Amino acid sequence: SWGGWLLKRCTRLYRPVFYYLAFWTVTLAVLRFVLPEHVYEPIAGISIQLLWFLGAYVLVLAAVPLLAHITTTGQVIGAVVGTYAFIAAIDVVRINMDGYAALGYLNTVVWLIPGVFGVAYRRHLLSSGAACKIGIGMLGV
Repeated sequence: SWGGWLLKRCTRLYRPVFYYLAFWTVTLAVLRFVLPEHVYEPIAGISIQLLWFLGAYVLVLAAVPLLAHITTTGQVIGAVVGTYAFIAAIDVVRINMDGYAALGYLNTVVWLIPGVFGVAYRRHLLSSGAACKIGIGMLGV
């Protein structure tokens, strides 16, 4: 089943994360007494920021059944444009209205776009040359 596969993939992924977190827990406990606060705080902050990719990876894994329904170039375009529109709407709200900054976390859906391109490439809806041109254009945006 899909849920079992996802859970298995996540379990394999998260097991090393616990070792990573254990390492940083011990390291930060020691460094707190050794380093001055202005040096310690950035190190403590960056130690967990490096885990952002886990959320993106799990999001894309969870979306694979939805992405698997993409079978036409029009659906590829619709998925990419729809994702950008969602992100733009979130940004309009969170930037222009006080108290909505946390909505920015929803922008992690941007990581579905490479998943869409992966499906499109696998289904021969997108050539490697076109993918490269689109990627460069998106990077510019």
